[in-house]
Amino acid sequence: MLYNSSENQLDQFVNDQKIQQLYRVNTWRSWRTAGLPGGLRTWSWMQDALKEVNYPTMAWIAGQSEAYTAKDQHFTSGRIAQKQIVLINDSRKPQNYKATWTATINGKTAGNGELSGTLDVSEIRKLPIEIKMPKVKAGNKADGQIVLTATIGEVTHNDTFAFRVFGKAQSLRGEIATVDPEGLTTKMLNGFGYKTHEWTGEAASLVVVGRNALKDNPATATRLESFVREGGRVLIFAQDPDWMQEALGLRVCPKVTRNVFAIPNSPVAKGIDTEDLKNWTGESTLIEGYPGYEGDYLRGNEGEQPYAGWHWGNRGGVSSAPIEKPHRSGWTPLLECEFDLAYTPLMELDYGQGRLIVCTLDLEDHVSLDPAARLIAGQVMDHAMNSPLAPRAKKVVYLGGDAGAFWLDKIGVNYQRSATLDPNAELTLIGADAEMDMTAFNTYLENGGKAFFLPRAQPAGPLGITLKRAADDFAGSRSVPDWAEANGLSLSDLRWRSYLDSSPYIISNGAEIGADGLLGRKTVGKGAAVFCQIDPDGLNADEKTYLRYTRWRATRAVAQLLANLGASFEADSKFFQPLPPVLNPDRMWIGPTGDMSGIQATPRMPEKLTIPESAKVGYYHPDYLYDFHMGDNPYRYYRF
Repeated sequence: MLYNSSENQLDQFVNDQKIQQLYRVNTWRSWRTAGLPGGLRTWSWMQDALKEVNYPTMAWIAGQSEAYTAKDQHFTSGRIAQKQIVLINDSRKPQNYKATWTATINGKTAGNGELSGTLDVSEIRKLPIEIKMPKVKAGNKADGQIVLTATIGEVTHNDTFAFRVFGKAQSLRGEIATVDPEGLTTKMLNGFGYKTHEWTGEAASLVVVGRNALKDNPATATRLESFVREGGRVLIFAQDPDWMQEALGLRVCPKVTRNVFAIPNSPVAKGIDTEDLKNWTGESTLIEGYPGYEGDYLRGNEGEQPYAGWHWGNRGGVSSAPIEKPHRSGWTPLLECEFDLAYTPLMELDYGQGRLIVCTLDLEDHVSLDPAARLIAGQVMDHAMNSPLAPRAKKVVYLGGDAGAFWLDKIGVNYQRSATLDPNAELTLIGADAEMDMTAFNTYLENGGKAFFLPRAQPAGPLGITLKRAADDFAGSRSVPDWAEANGLSLSDLRWRSYLDSSPYIISNGAEIGADGLLGRKTVGKGAAVFCQIDPDGLNADEKTYLRYTRWRATRAVAQLLANLGASFEADSKFFQPLPPVLNPDRMWIGPTGDMSGIQATPRMPEKLTIPESAKVGYYHPDYLYDFHMGDNPYRYYRF
């Protein structure tokens, strides 16, 4: 074997332990409050951590009376927040209890109380508490927490619950054209203060495509293509995730996301942090909360289980359809989430002279209940309507040999080749073997030209930069440069999942260095040159297949850099041409309509598929697996 499984080897890492503890403490509390005595696996290192939740007695701060598992944590100024104190006695005799709680906001007491009594054997008691949220200035927010100390018998239990109070949201103004047969998105926009009218193809400051409007009428996407290309702005809200996978070729996470994170320098995340992007009040409705699991729900080789496990409830959802960030595309994520931070519920595409934004945040379900969702909705709308457009470069030229051209082709970028520098090119891509007139090249940059240098493996580089071998323990970078050329990148794109057999060349001098030498930038006059030492082909991922994740992310990182410089991608036009689903006789979805190379047939997968020629340019790296063995699919199990 080339490598060993990492199964049962992750428990030694503190970060993994934190994730497991977060899951198990919350699950254990919920199960015990429901009257279930146990049934979860424990790890040796967890014994001390589990004493608090697996002791014969337990106390914790739970959700409101009708939903004790709810983790609602965002409250509006002036409103009353409801929680419960849960006390459990699983000892063999009645126990006296005394519970005191205090709520503070910005260090000031907002509420407190003391409760006492006796718990019978096996009694689970839920004691409601209420907190009047103080006044907070409109547009501001304040942090608070509830602290609980409860003594049951001779044992003292402690718990804390953090929350946030938001001032009144400001009304929004403007005229918006909509395509929204269901009307749910339009209702939300009208509630914000916008005036809306149905879009019939005319010029508009912003066209909003409502929930499931593309699914209901895929021809709408074709109508939008010329509108966006000619400078229009379009904001598309969530569509049915199965439809997005089958018709658009976008892979979608099979789980409801309750924790979302901002991409570094995200234009929609000013004043927003991770506390605002998790556990929204209410329930999401895009997908079924309690599916029946009948008929054809079994997929692939998951045996007698539904793909991604059983789904039970949508409470607290932030996005029901986060999209895996396209690898070979100009789509730029603005938020990220889920396994390996590889997914996004909000991404934008500069296309032609205009911009297309896809938002799969469950805003329609939560903005009236959760002030954090309302705040983020306002910032998404402001960005969609008012952020500066970044038209694609009309002419992208590549200088260099066939090897560099093949490398670019695998990234999926559009370009034309030239033997000499073209002064009219808005972006010039330069291979490691390109020969150039450096005087003319400097003039090109001084006049506002942009250049992208493909990876090279030698100490000397152009424009006076130098390179060196990285250290043996170099594993990519967790540092995202604060450059416009690096917008949309995150540590998910730049870090590696293992060390390489040989250290790569990284930039050491002669330019502004980013990502620990994987990137460099040099400004010359009005123009700029970006040096890229991220090389998906240098990872040997065909042999060391555990590096495939890294290759996918590295491919996306290169595409993101090129997109930020103005390049366009062949796959991106496919969004405006939804296709009918490609399904096998068992109705098992086997992947996006394209990039079918490298997929091995399984007993449930037909050996031959007829794929339309127009569908063969896909968003994702072609070595993505669809035939994981049971237990091996990280997309099915793991969440961060």
